[in-house]
Amino acid sequence: MLEKLGTDVIWSILIVGIGVMWLGLCLLLGYYALKVKKKVALTLVILVLFLSGLLVKFTGYDLMLKVHDAKLVDIQSVAKVSGDELKIGSLPDNYRYKDNSFDRSKEQVFKVVIDNDLGKVYLSNKDNGKSIELSKEDATWVRVEQLKQ
Repeated sequence: MLEKLGTDVIWSILIVGIGVMWLGLCLLLGYYALKVKKKVALTLVILVLFLSGLLVKFTGYDLMLKVHDAKLVDIQSVAKVSGDELKIGSLPDNYRYKDNSFDRSKEQVFKVVIDNDLGKVYLSNKDNGKSIELSKEDATWVRVEQLKQ
């Protein structure tokens, strides 16, 4: 139902980016210092850029772009269960709905539908009627919140 955008590697990307720029500057200066052997300097520039790309790749750059599943318990500060209704307020900046038919900046109101025969819990959006099956963890959280009342 929810996704969390990866933000845990921003600092490593910043550090690697600064390192790559520094290496590029050093190579540029080295190139001008070695004007006589231009082929060697050009080969070194290409090699360092390739190695820098690998360094960025393996320090988690692509993790920042990945999206991870999130649970309702992660946003319990904006999610409130009241009887058979779940209200989710405006989502935090690094969260979004898996299905983009819901506006993350507005409160969403869902009806909690429990199918005891199948042992599943669904949320039905009160505005457009779209149903979403909850994961076991989310269903358990909703049921516990209902019991607290």
